[in-house]
Amino acid sequence: MDKSEKISVWLFSGFLGSGKTTVIQALLKQYPETRFYLIENEIGEISIDGAILKQQVQQLVEVSGGCICCILDYAFRDTMAELSTKIHSENKQLNSVAVIIETTGLADPAQIRAAFSSDEFLQSQFDIKALITCLNIQQAETLLHEESQVRQLAARQLTAADIILLTRADIAESTRVQHASELIQYWNPWAIVWPVESGQLPIPLFTVKLKEKLIPYRLRNEDLLEQASQFAQVEIFQPEYVFDLMAFLHRMTVLCKVQGDFLYRIKGWIQVANDPRKYWVQSAGKECWIQAGEVWTDEKPTSCLVFIGIGLQRAPLERVLYSCRSRTESAGLARTIRDNHDILK
Repeated sequence: MDKSEKISVWLFSGFLGSGKTTVIQALLKQYPETRFYLIENEIGEISIDGAILKQQVQQLVEVSGGCICCILDYAFRDTMAELSTKIHSENKQLNSVAVIIETTGLADPAQIRAAFSSDEFLQSQFDIKALITCLNIQQAETLLHEESQVRQLAARQLTAADIILLTRADIAESTRVQHASELIQYWNPWAIVWPVESGQLPIPLFTVKLKEKLIPYRLRNEDLLEQASQFAQVEIFQPEYVFDLMAFLHRMTVLCKVQGDFLYRIKGWIQVANDPRKYWVQSAGKECWIQAGEVWTDEKPTSCLVFIGIGLQRAPLERVLYSCRSRTESAGLARTIRDNHDILK
């Protein structure tokens, strides 16, 4: 087997009662030929969900006694290393293998994603395909009225997600489902938002293509916008200047370290000086990383960055971004570089 091939990981988060286990059960039945390895996180000593799923997966690894996002140390890394070795020894082809990590309802999944993105070993062995957050329709309606700590945790789970599943949609009125969808799409304009019934996704999960373009949010009235902003604020920037890559990475890293408790997520792409490629930007927790993508195919390359958090102030963020601009190159020159990228190779 090619050791450079990565193992697919699907990360599930959501409060207690959000329907994570039901969705995972449906996923296991949807792909009977796939060999699933499940990492189950339980706070208590007895894993109820683990007992339900144990007979349906190739191997169950239980992380109990604490929230997995609080023990992302060498013990977790060793657990993942052992799992990687076992998977490689038991399977000739990794395209028929998937790892599911089901976190406790108290977990901040952004920290787990950051661990996989910042650790060279984990990054070389595993590929997080999607972070999926489940939210019970009933929970969605009460989030705005919860205590501050609960709201902040929910905000982290929702804004970190690639896919958000509104569970129990079959027992909720359509207007309530629509209302919840509009709120959540504002909180996370990148995410795919799906109402689900009995844990069944509208299309097979493994075929889902994640959103690369920003989904415009459309809130119908000012009252709804005010409600949404109390939970999490969204600031979108589309700078026309190009960036100095090292300055941008340094300032975003410092920003996440200092403001990470209130800055839930950064996501988007930037145009970098003297480089024809689109650079993807993400932050999770207090970690920020940038990855070079394909050469720009857009007729007019334009940076786009989304900041999601609480207590965000647009003017200071604008100043931070402006301080990262390239002093030597204009956007026009960047387009010339893109058009002549074959010469640069």
